[in-house]
Amino acid sequence: MQLYIIQSTLDIQNMLENWLRPVSEEFLKETDLKDFHFGKKIKIYRKKLPKMSEGQVALIGLDEVAADAVRRELYLLSFAFQGTIITDLGNARRTEPDFLLQLLTDLYQSKIIPIFIGEAPSLALTQFKAQRLVQNAVNLAVIDEQIAYNTGEKSTSWLDYILDNTRSKLFHLSILGVQTHFLPPNIIQHLSDRRHDIIRAGHIRGSIQDAEPVLRDADTLVVNISALKASDAPAQAEPSPSGLTSEEACQLTRYAGMSEKLTAAGFYGFIPEKEQNRQTAKTVAQMIWYFLDGFHNRRNDYPTSTDNMVEYVTHIQGYDWQFTFWRSNKTGRWWLQVPIKTKKNLQRHRLLSCTYEDYKKAVNGELPERLLNAFERFA
Repeated sequence: MQLYIIQSTLDIQNMLENWLRPVSEEFLKETDLKDFHFGKKIKIYRKKLPKMSEGQVALIGLDEVAADAVRRELYLLSFAFQGTIITDLGNARRTEPDFLLQLLTDLYQSKIIPIFIGEAPSLALTQFKAQRLVQNAVNLAVIDEQIAYNTGEKSTSWLDYILDNTRSKLFHLSILGVQTHFLPPNIIQHLSDRRHDIIRAGHIRGSIQDAEPVLRDADTLVVNISALKASDAPAQAEPSPSGLTSEEACQLTRYAGMSEKLTAAGFYGFIPEKEQNRQTAKTVAQMIWYFLDGFHNRRNDYPTSTDNMVEYVTHIQGYDWQFTFWRSNKTGRWWLQVPIKTKKNLQRHRLLSCTYEDYKKAVNGELPERLLNAFERFA
């Protein structure tokens, strides 16, 4: 597929109008908004597409019914993001993959941070394909209770294409919130052998802060509502009594929003026909709200230079490498510099997000398995 180069803001406006349908006026009239509400403070695509600017956040419905149900709840939450430009760009005019791919690619090229709302989890594949058209070596983070992948079998799941296609440009996959009682052991072993990260729901429940550096390394986030327990999100394909709570899911999406590498997020798997008392729509709306809260609190501390960074160097017995850690003076967050030579197209991933605990372990002669696995990906 040949991509064109966006020349101006006017080009962006014209292109997006071809792909998007405004938020329904009838829907807006039905929503009773007060001055402090989210829906009163954002730009909304009504009759005319709002003026777009690089770096702002935009909501886009990939399924109008699901997106409007989430909007209804999100608009009624408080607005706490003064200074952050947030736009609701309405809904995609069509849902065919080829159509959505062009829409999503235009958004990525224009440096807008999109938040997608869709019903079918397979839409995540289109989100990934658009990302890889504008970026090499993509780090993908998925929040889901299962792993939508079949090892070597007939392709039926959206991760099959990403994991088994050598041209997919996937660099690393992290799956958070999995429940091993749903998974064939061979899939877990297969992904572990390929140095991908699998973080169980139980681990998140006990040490949710361990998920922060994993999400900080992601370029794009996919959230499947099935990762949540049925009591918090009943409107999903196969509700389960176990899973993440809404509070845990909101904390994870906030971590993702804070990542300056992350340029897109998608929320999928919400089936409006199965809704109960608007519970799932409220949960999804709150997850998006906390993603925006994380985005609003970005501090531009990703170490593109050594300014405002403190360097810590240590050696670990048994390794020939010198390990260099960096700590941000702005936020106190940590990174580990990959100590081996990396290809040019992987330079942007050379700083691995980590924690102070990881640094302390290195000083004591131990490096966490997650970081050792990361080195293997560069070999």
